[in-house]
Amino acid sequence: MKGQRGKTPRKKFAFTGTSVIEPVEVYCRIKPADDSNNVCLKSVGDNQVQLMIPADGYRNAQPREFLYTFQQVFDETSTQKDIFDVVSLPLVEDLIAGRNTLLFTYGVTGSGKTYTMTGTPVDQGILPRCLDVVFNTIEHHQAKKYVFEPNNQNGFRVQSEADAMAKLQADIMPCPSVVPKTPKKDKCEFLKNPRLRDKSKVEGVSNQFLYSVFVSYVEVYNNAVYDLLEELTSDPIIGYKAQQTKTIREDSSKMMYIHECKEVEVKNPDEAFHVIYQGQNRRRVARTALNESSSRSHSVFNIRIVQGPVDQSGEEVMHVGIDGVEANSICVGQLSLVDLAGSERTVRTKNMGEQLREASNINNTLMTLRNCIDILRENQKFGSSRIVPYRDSKLTHLFKSYLEGDGKIRMVVCVNPAANEVGETLHVMKFAEITQEVTIQRIEGRFQEVPETPNGRLYPNLEEEFRSDTGSDCTSSSRSTTVPVPLYDLGPQFPNMELVHPSDDSTLKELHRFLGIRLEKRQRCVEVARQKCDDFRSLLLKVEKENSYLPVLEKEVFNLRRENTNLKQDNLNINKELKELQQELRAINSKLRSSERQLQEKNSLIREARDEKCQLKSDYETRIQQNEQKFRQQEYDRQKLEYKCRTYLQEKDRKLNILKNLVNEHSSESSTSTTPSVTPKPARKLRTFTTPAPYTAPRPDPAPRKPVTRLAAARSLHNLDQVSSSSSKKDPAPPPPPPNPRHRRSKSSSAAETWLEHKSQDHEELGTLFQPKLKKKRSVTKLTEKDTKEVSKYCLNHQELGSDGEMRTKLYKGNVLPTATGGCTMVFNEVEMVRRGNPGNGKKRHSPPNQHTRPGSDWTDTDVRCGYAIDGHKRPKPSQI
Repeated sequence: MKGQRGKTPRKKFAFTGTSVIEPVEVYCRIKPADDSNNVCLKSVGDNQVQLMIPADGYRNAQPREFLYTFQQVFDETSTQKDIFDVVSLPLVEDLIAGRNTLLFTYGVTGSGKTYTMTGTPVDQGILPRCLDVVFNTIEHHQAKKYVFEPNNQNGFRVQSEADAMAKLQADIMPCPSVVPKTPKKDKCEFLKNPRLRDKSKVEGVSNQFLYSVFVSYVEVYNNAVYDLLEELTSDPIIGYKAQQTKTIREDSSKMMYIHECKEVEVKNPDEAFHVIYQGQNRRRVARTALNESSSRSHSVFNIRIVQGPVDQSGEEVMHVGIDGVEANSICVGQLSLVDLAGSERTVRTKNMGEQLREASNINNTLMTLRNCIDILRENQKFGSSRIVPYRDSKLTHLFKSYLEGDGKIRMVVCVNPAANEVGETLHVMKFAEITQEVTIQRIEGRFQEVPETPNGRLYPNLEEEFRSDTGSDCTSSSRSTTVPVPLYDLGPQFPNMELVHPSDDSTLKELHRFLGIRLEKRQRCVEVARQKCDDFRSLLLKVEKENSYLPVLEKEVFNLRRENTNLKQDNLNINKELKELQQELRAINSKLRSSERQLQEKNSLIREARDEKCQLKSDYETRIQQNEQKFRQQEYDRQKLEYKCRTYLQEKDRKLNILKNLVNEHSSESSTSTTPSVTPKPARKLRTFTTPAPYTAPRPDPAPRKPVTRLAAARSLHNLDQVSSSSSKKDPAPPPPPPNPRHRRSKSSSAAETWLEHKSQDHEELGTLFQPKLKKKRSVTKLTEKDTKEVSKYCLNHQELGSDGEMRTKLYKGNVLPTATGGCTMVFNEVEMVRRGNPGNGKKRHSPPNQHTRPGSDWTDTDVRCGYAIDGHKRPKPSQI
């Protein structure tokens, strides 16, 4: 039957006293330097260090020195024993007394934190020495194994002896049907090699209590909590399953703990070292540029001592509820030893991939710890009420109870004095200085002890209980209080044997009866003793018989152990080769992935270059085809124009020759007549163009004009015969030429309108014949709102270069209309263009289709007839008719 469940008491149950305010104690340890001449830190006295920052020409123009004070400074010559005696031994005393304590090491990577905490078998660190001192102190006061059992709520309950023995037997003889768990590895380094045990002891152990030691080992990796002692279950397909993260909870006494964390009960330091070795094999470590085996996680090793009162026999733990003993009599003390991972800079450690992510999480956790310490110091120093961000990191969340006063805190700052570590050392010194200013308010008192008894046990009156059970009277018990109770009792004491007279038979009969009873009891005791002797003899014979087979069994055990050792060695070699092959495989896979990535990048670049080349080739081919087609079209147009011009010139020449012959014939006929005639001159082409040309004023006549006789212009081919007949008559002045309807003036000549002419600053006057006539106008080069207030028309002059190389002027005309908001808007309704052109390139006039032609004449083309005429203007002629 299980014992009744008991709760783990907190200080309000187990301690009595007042609160004590004490600061966080910080100690400094200086690592031995590789080069004693190139250091940046040195100890000055027992509790001060001097930090020397050289001039670097950038931030530090001149060398500087800083002085920092600690609780105590351990220089390069200090040993592990010195550090343990000063820093950790008082914490072990508090642990035995049932108090909570915290010790953690802080520093940059490679500064000796893990060495200070663990050490070597020859020179042990803080953790092994704490275990040695704990077991040296409670060596003769330990309870049986499995009497105290964790209740998964940060407390313990007391089991009965039968339940404890059943659990112990199940642990010694495991069931073969259980799924195989994590494979066992070779012995711990502290067990394989001889180690120097610490034989120190502390005071405070009470004879009224029995003690049990429980240890747990966890790590905070990438801001997640993992149990290093958790057994990994095996799957026949996927192998061993991955570790599960643990959660941090708060118990009923506001104490933070890790839920479902495995706690192992140990009875000696060797068992504890097996647990430590099991956890260290699972802890994450890696090689960096600054440290051969750098911790990639924060490890927390918890030592918990459970103590409970003894029962009546003085050898077992009393069950809760018996004889008025309450659950508060069970007391638990805890010592947390924390090895923090060192802060790292990626520039120096050359971390990449997963190690870079680990370093980032380590730095974030340490930064959160510094922020919590800084806010605590600010709240205590300035009376502010800022919220401390414990939950920003799993590590600070786990330390919340200690930082709020539930225990003593000590910190060991490990420093590397090398000159190249001056930047990191400065940050560590600043953090240590801030931490020393934080004070912790904790309860200071003593454990409530039960009054001591003469024999040192809780229940010494076993003799009185035995006499009350045997029915002895009070007088006899009072007289025999000093007589020890025998193991075998033959009955009460002898009656009164005094004879009053010789005939006193009653006294003799009573004595005879009393002696008979004692004789019967003696015979029974002898028989019982003889039976026990026989049983012991048979048991001894059985043991001797079994021992006769002992040499054979020992030989078999020796052979099996040797075979097991060989198998373990082979297994280690195979595992080592397997690890090497796995590392080579990972390296090859990494190179393969890198090569594939480079190949993909090169193929992508090649494809892009090929696509670009194909695109350029396609563009060039398209341009070449377009240019070839354009050249062919231009060549065709040139040939066509050349042919047309040649044909046109030939036709002109033919017509000119015909006209010349006709004129010559007419001249010859007129010369034979009586009336003199005027020799005609070659006809001059009339101006027939649409594009206005610059106007040229007529030259004044140098002499008065003489009357001349002019020939009338031939309207058609058959009218050439009438030229000579009408030439003798004086013709009247020719009428003015009819106006060309295409030669019009600009439409912008209204006198009642005010124009706003908008020109650019680089406007060029073309000097064309026709210009827009704007009577009332204002010319501006930059248009403003004020300029549009007093005008009703708007003209925008825009010049551009045409395809023929001539400058053109476009006139955009419109009305200026007021708007409802007080502004104005332009509504364009006309566009004009003024340009310069050749007046000889105009279209030719066509004669009406009903012209009379002379029969038998070949000159019937209207274009030919109208293309040549006799000049009829009044100009001085050299000859007269």
